[in-house]
Amino acid sequence: MKAEFATRIARVLKRLRRGESGFTLVECLMVVSITGAIVASLSMGFLTSGKVARESETRLDESGDTRLVTAYFVPDVESASYFSTSAPSSPNTCDPGNNRAVFEWTEAPAVGLAVRKAAYYHMVGTTELRRRYCENSVRVGKDVPIATHLSPDIRPTASCPLDAVCTTKPSAVELTVVEASGYTFNVRSTPRAAMPSGTGGMHGLAAYIGGGGMNLQSNFTQIHAGDGIMVSVQDPSCNNGNGTNITPAGSLYSSVGGGGECGDAKADPPADPLTGFPEMTTAPVNVVTSSTMTALCGASMATWDAGRYTGNRTLEGCLKPGAYWFDGDLVLKNARSVTDERNRGVHLFVRGAVSFEGTTELWPMTSGPQAGVTIFMSRGFSEQISVDKVSPIVHGIIYAPTGSLVVKGGGQGETVLSAGAINVNGVSLESNGKIKLGI
Repeated sequence: MKAEFATRIARVLKRLRRGESGFTLVECLMVVSITGAIVASLSMGFLTSGKVARESETRLDESGDTRLVTAYFVPDVESASYFSTSAPSSPNTCDPGNNRAVFEWTEAPAVGLAVRKAAYYHMVGTTELRRRYCENSVRVGKDVPIATHLSPDIRPTASCPLDAVCTTKPSAVELTVVEASGYTFNVRSTPRAAMPSGTGGMHGLAAYIGGGGMNLQSNFTQIHAGDGIMVSVQDPSCNNGNGTNITPAGSLYSSVGGGGECGDAKADPPADPLTGFPEMTTAPVNVVTSSTMTALCGASMATWDAGRYTGNRTLEGCLKPGAYWFDGDLVLKNARSVTDERNRGVHLFVRGAVSFEGTTELWPMTSGPQAGVTIFMSRGFSEQISVDKVSPIVHGIIYAPTGSLVVKGGGQGETVLSAGAINVNGVSLESNGKIKLGI
C-alpha cells in the first residue's frame, strides 16, 4: 500500500511541475529582439523598393520628354528658314502665344503653290511644353505635348550658341529643358546649309516688292519665280506691256487682290520678311584700297579682300569671302566670289547705287548674321540697282528696302537677272528685261 501511494504522489507532483513549464524572461527578450530586426529589415526593403520605383518612373518620364523634344525639335531646326524665340515673322491666327521657339519654312511641291509651314513651341501652364504645327497659318492636327514634367520655376529656353546674338537665321539653335526633378538636357541642331540662300530668308517668297510697285514697260518682259514660289506686291500699281507675265499663274499676292494689271493676284500679301534682318552699323576697321593677284577663283585675277571701301568703287575680279562695306556707288565688273571654301560667299553692304558690267556671279555667306543676303542697299538709301544689257547671277537675296531694281534689255537680245530672291521697294523691267528667281 505504501509503495502504491508513493507512486501516485510522484505522478501528481510530476503533473504539477509540467503545468508550470514555459519561456523564461531572457528567452522572451531574445524573441522580441529578433522579431524587431526582421520587421525592420522588411520595412527597409519595402521603402527602398518604393523609392527605386519612383526614381525609375521619374527617369522614364525624363527619357520620354528628351525623346519627344529631340524627335520634333531637330527636324524643325533643320527645315527652318526663320527662327525666333517668341514671335512669328508676321502676326497670324495660328500663333498660340507664350512661345519659347518659333520656326518657319516653305516647301514647294512638284505641282501647285508653295506651302508655308510653321512650328510653335509654346507653354501650357507652367510645367508643359507643346508643339503646334501650322500650314499657311492654319493649325494642322492637335498640339502635341512634348515635355510634360517641367520645373515650374525654370522655363525651356531657346538660344543661338554659335552666334553672338540670335537672329532670324542662326548658325545653330539649342533648346535647354529643366525637369521638375532638376534634371537638365539640351537639344541642339543646325539649319541645313541651303537655308540662307535662295528664298530661305524670304519664307517662300521669291520676290517682295514694296510701295514702289512693278513697272513692266516693254513687250515680253517677265518675272519667272519657279513653280510654287510666290511674289508679294504691296502696291497694286502694275504697268504691264504686251506679253508681260509673272509665272507661275496664281503665284502673285497683291494688296488689293482680284487680278487686274497685277495678274491673277490673291489678297493680303505677307509683310516684308526681312524687316528684322540686321543691317551693318559699324564699318570694318580695315580699309581696302587695292587688290592682289591670286587664283582663288580658279584663274589668276585681281582679288579683293573683305572690308571697308570708301568713295565710289569698281570691283573687277575675285571677291574673298566675308562682309564688304561700300560708302558710295558700287560697280561689279566681271566679279565672282570664292566658291570652294566652307564658309563661302560675300555680303555686300552698299550706301549708294549698284550696277553690273560683264559677267558676274556671286554667292551669299552661309553663316553669321549676314548669311543669305548677297547685296544689301542700306535702309534709307533710295538708289537704283541697275542691270543694263548684261546677265548677272546673284545667288541668295538682293535686298533694297527703299531702293529700286531696274532691268533693261536691248533690241532683240534678252537681259536676264538671275537671283535667289529679290526684296526691293520697286521693280522696273524694260526692253526685254527679265528676272529669273529661285536659283
